[in-house]
Amino acid sequence: MNKNNIVIRSCFGHEIFALWVAKAHDLGVVIVPNKDTKEDFDKESQKIFDNMSFFYDKVQKVDFSEKEEASKNSWDVVADLINKTLPDSVFEKISMTKLTPCKRDNLPQYNGLKNKTNVLVVMQKWLSDGLCGITAEQQSLPVETFEFLKNRKENFIFGQHFDKNNDLQSVLDVAKEYNMYVPGITENKEVLGIRRVKHEMYENMYQNINFSIGIAGTHTWYMLAVHPEISQEILYNNHGTENWQKIADILNKNGRTVCAVGFDDKTDIKKLKSKMYKSYLKFVQNKSDALVSYIDIAQKTRSR
Repeated sequence: MNKNNIVIRSCFGHEIFALWVAKAHDLGVVIVPNKDTKEDFDKESQKIFDNMSFFYDKVQKVDFSEKEEASKNSWDVVADLINKTLPDSVFEKISMTKLTPCKRDNLPQYNGLKNKTNVLVVMQKWLSDGLCGITAEQQSLPVETFEFLKNRKENFIFGQHFDKNNDLQSVLDVAKEYNMYVPGITENKEVLGIRRVKHEMYENMYQNINFSIGIAGTHTWYMLAVHPEISQEILYNNHGTENWQKIADILNKNGRTVCAVGFDDKTDIKKLKSKMYKSYLKFVQNKSDALVSYIDIAQKTRSR
């Protein structure tokens, strides 16, 4: 790809991936939102810049009058990802680098997660929120699929975004049933709900996560790009955007710890639950040599 910039048009998981690719290839990033008026374009550009410049110092806005030229002369890596036209070499290259946030001052602290084995759990795309990707229902699993997490010693974090008005009681019910920490309930009220909260507001939460299990989303790309030391069990719909199995295979070949588990409307949930549980135990068994090694590596990585 003989272009000096990568273009992004929003500020979700795929855009974190785009910044990760830009860092690996030493490219700039230009913001070109899909807006038709200068006012809307400038407003959205600023929003994206405020969110994404946290991850990478080569993100820049362009003038409304230059948007067509900027798009034409930039690599739309997100479109290539969605169209499944990216060569394996792109994933090989990003697997050997990481995004390092540009600033960490005055970010929320997550004291409730200190000195615990924390597991981020994303059970569903909450049904009130169908804003991203294929439908929320298609991307979700029944909560009961995660029953094997009950009564375990790990500290579980409720990881999916939700409407803090419409969904709050449902979230609290699930959190109580699974004994989960919900960001924004007992501390850091400003992060409650996740939707429309800047990525940087969760950086110190991710700093305290040891493992992740859940439906693929923005959090998946955040951890892959910024915190490669976090082991992930990625659950994905077989008809979704990414080929997660291929991505996981390439990342694992280059030292990551990623397990990809696919499902769709024809999947036997009982068998899926068993597969998820077996994969999960590989990450968190107290007697697992991999776990001891992983924690040692994570602590060394985070102390740098």
